[in-house]
This record gives sequence, structure tokens and C-alpha cells, in this order.
Amino acid sequence: MIETRFLISSTRIEPASLRQISRVLADLGWKPALREAERAFLHAAGLHDGQEEALAAARDTRTEIFSALPTRRAHLRRVIAAELFFRDEEIYYLVTKPEGRGFWMPPANSSDEGQPEVEIGVISPRRAGLGDRLQHFSEELRQAANTAAGGGEPVRFEWRKDLPHTPRLAFLQASDERRDPPSFTPTRLGLVELEFGRTLAAALPRQILKDLMRAGFGREQDLAFLAKADPEMLRGALEELKQLGLVEIEYLLECKQDHHALLRAKTRRQLEAPELADFVCPVCQANFASETITAVYSPSAAARQVRAESQWLRIWVTERLTELGVPLGAMLWRSDGGQESDILAEFFGQLWLIAVKDGDFSADDGYAINYRRVRCRADRVVLLASGAIGQEARRLLEDALNDEQGPGGAGRLLYIEGLADASQRLEQALAASSFTYAQQRLRPIEEISGYDLGALLRLRFAAATAAAAGAGLASVPRLPQTAAPAAISA
Repeated sequence: MIETRFLISSTRIEPASLRQISRVLADLGWKPALREAERAFLHAAGLHDGQEEALAAARDTRTEIFSALPTRRAHLRRVIAAELFFRDEEIYYLVTKPEGRGFWMPPANSSDEGQPEVEIGVISPRRAGLGDRLQHFSEELRQAANTAAGGGEPVRFEWRKDLPHTPRLAFLQASDERRDPPSFTPTRLGLVELEFGRTLAAALPRQILKDLMRAGFGREQDLAFLAKADPEMLRGALEELKQLGLVEIEYLLECKQDHHALLRAKTRRQLEAPELADFVCPVCQANFASETITAVYSPSAAARQVRAESQWLRIWVTERLTELGVPLGAMLWRSDGGQESDILAEFFGQLWLIAVKDGDFSADDGYAINYRRVRCRADRVVLLASGAIGQEARRLLEDALNDEQGPGGAGRLLYIEGLADASQRLEQALAASSFTYAQQRLRPIEEISGYDLGALLRLRFAAATAAAAGAGLASVPRLPQTAAPAAISA
């Protein structure tokens, strides 16, 4: 997965000044790729570096002459200038928009269209220390800008960071405040909740808890088949559930003859009470005092709560997303009392609806998920189930997306059945989205330079893009929002 970080400042830098700044940055070790390409063109034509300004002026004049024509490149060259820098395995970029945002770009913490802007960014396969490296580049830019100014008024940059920027989540949460209780809640990952998710992600503890909740209680021998005749494995899973407070020890008074249950209590002393001693078992006719008392396991109130609305699975998926770089502040949880619940996440310029369910997704679930997808206008939809995803649910969602967006619309869907490879599938999906987002940030530079920067990203970050290709997701750029998403009411 590749990481894209950027900073924005309301500072005015003219295109001519950017050429001077690029020269100073080159002296500081930042090789400006677009300027070097222009110099190589001059040399191939038999010209020298001193004629670079004349060539740039001629190009700018031609741009002005033809700017009335409906050409996007002519328009962009009038309103922005840009430069690329390659250092080690990373790509740094610089875009200046003296007249403001005269074109569409992915949403960011940017100013109004008429306000001048400078954006710097870095695209890297290494997340560690990325913010520090971008900060170093910003300091070098400040130094270069003031050197190029030649002792004039100092150039100041007041940078605004890109993360977290979640306008669509903020709108959904604000619209939901009128509901009682609200459907959306901020994500929270306490230590206890994290342990719930990690423990129940394993098949054996999850199945034990499921069977106990179905039966109400169970003896160790009743659960033995789950561990495939490995009593140590079963005892270990039960002990882990007991330590987390998900199962409790109770006591069962059972018939010696056929082991059917007579009474169940929280403590052994309750079953040994004198007032129960003379009761008679209807099967073996023995007094209760002579019957067998056995320890049994039962689900706790915490277990019922953590399995309700698939809370443990929602916690587990949220932890996986944070490990992959999605901030907690960029996610919301949604539930309406059903067995499934959602994670709404806004990252890489897209709104993701991740529906999770401890069990199987049915056709009814497909209808409900499609309704929520339409209401919140999600760009991507992920269905993640500990069990299976029914064909009817798949067909319903795929048909809806293909009808709305034409053939290929179903490429916005991702199905994950079981947890064995869920982390890998989520990482692949994020890798695909991170690549698309990096392309979006570089698109203005691509359009004014004429270079295929998407192909450049694929070649330069071959390993990361290979992971993205394995995601099975179409790289669909996010379109500008013409209206805010509607609040989910059901």
C-alpha cells in the first residue's frame, strides 16, 4: 500500500517564481523532474539552459492566445504551476495555484476557490516517519522560496494538514443527532473491547459461545466435539472466555441415571440447601441429596451484549483498519438493533460502507444494505461475514449498482467470507484505493505536463500496486459530490 500525505498553505507563488524556487531546491538536493525534462528537450534541440526562460515565456504566451478554446490543459496552465521531485523511493510534489482552485481536485482542507494555494505532498510505500519527511521538505521549500525572493518580503507558509478530513461523515452524524437513540456512534477501542474482538475472531471460542447461548448452558463433555477430541484445546478456550468474563461457572444438579438436568444455580451451596434434600427425582426416584452436582458453563450478560449486532466483529474489523492506517476519527459505527452492523469510513477521498455480520448474509440483509448504501451514497461497499454471503444478497447488490452506474458498477463491491484471509483482503482493498487516491492528487500535474503519472506510479511502486491488483476492486475515481448524502433513517 502506498501512503499519500499533503499540506496546504494559503500562500501566493507565481509560476515564474516557481521556476526560480525549483533551481534553488535543485541546489539543496531536490532534483526537479519537470524542469530537468524541459532542459533535456532544450539540449536535444541544440539550445542551452539560458534559453529556458524564453521557451517558458513562449509557451505561456501561446497558452494565453489559445486560452479561449475549450482545452483543459490551456486552462490549467493559466491557473497552476507544478513540479515533481524524486528522492529515494518516494515522490514529492509541489503545486501552486495563484488564483485559487480553478479546477476540481479531491476534497481536502483547502480554501475557497478564489484564495491562492500552495500544496506540497509526498507519495511513499513507507508510512513510518512520513510526516517528518514531509515536514523536512516544507522547511526546504521555505528556505528556497526566501532565497529566490532575493531579500524581499519573507515568504511564509502556514500549513494545514490533510487528515482527518471527513466532511461526509460529519454531515451524516449531524443529521443523525435528531434521532433518539442515534444510529451513529464514534468508534471506541478500549482494552477490554479489543480482547473481545481478538478472542472471538478464533473459531473455537466463537463456536463455544454460540452453542452456550443457544442452549443456555453446557457441560465440558457437551462441548468436547468442538475441539475435535482435544480436551486441552477446549479447556484453554473455555479458560480464555472465563477470564474475559464472557462465560460464567454455574452448578447443575443432574440425575445419576440418565444425567438429565434437575436444577441449576449460581453456587454449589444453593443446590446443597437442606430444603431441597428431600425432593425426589422423577426418573430414578432418588432424593436430590444423593444426586450429582456438576459444574457447567453459561454465557454472561457481557457475552450477550458483545454478540448482539455483531459488536465483537465490528471491533475486530475496526482494529484491522486502524492497523492499516485508517484513523479512528475517520470512522463511525452504525447499528439499528439488527444482527448486523456497519462501519462507515471516509478515507482516500471515498466513503466506505463496511457491513459486518457474525453469521450469514441473506437476501433480506442485501435489501437493507443496499438501502443504507443509497442513503449515505457510499463509494465502496464491503460485506464481511463470519459465515457465508448468500447468492441472493450478492445478486441484489450487483444488479442495483450495475443499473445505477452501468456495467462494471458491481466492481465497487467486495465480499469477504470468514476471517482467515479477511485482513489480507482488507489490505488489498485499501492498497487499490490508496493508488487511486495518489493518482487523483497528481492529476493536475499530469494534465499540465502531459506525462502519464498513473503509469509512473504503477512502475515506481510495483510491489504496492501488485497488492492493489489482487484486491479484485475496480479503481474508480471519486466523482465530485453534487449534493450532501442523506441521513440514514433506517
